[in-house]
Amino acid sequence: MRCEVIPSEDTTTLYLRWEITPEGKEGALLLELGGPLVLVIPATNYVDVGGKFHETADVEVAIYPHPGRVNRAQAKFTDYESRRAFLEALVDGVTGDVANFIFDAEPGSVGVEGHHIRFQRSAS
Repeated sequence: MRCEVIPSEDTTTLYLRWEITPEGKEGALLLELGGPLVLVIPATNYVDVGGKFHETADVEVAIYPHPGRVNRAQAKFTDYESRRAFLEALVDGVTGDVANFIFDAEPGSVGVEGHHIRFQRSAS
């Protein structure tokens, strides 16, 4: 899995935009899982889609299925440090936790209700 930030000139509202792309056989493995897959990342100073501010929140990032042909999404924050920390967690979660789950899961093991992968920050 790969997660790339979409460049933005947006320095005042602090949006973070990204695109998640499966690589190699990951796309086929996602299809075989059977249900939705979501990455849950804890965030601070997050503004939800309705414009409501949350000092702390769990942000759900759709991995599969996703709306549209390409898996693009965005999140809004109120400070640079929160946006940077979320970006690091997003990239680590997609390339680590999600990729590992996809390769370890049995085909058809995700039910209709889906599976939520909670981001685990690695101890460094």
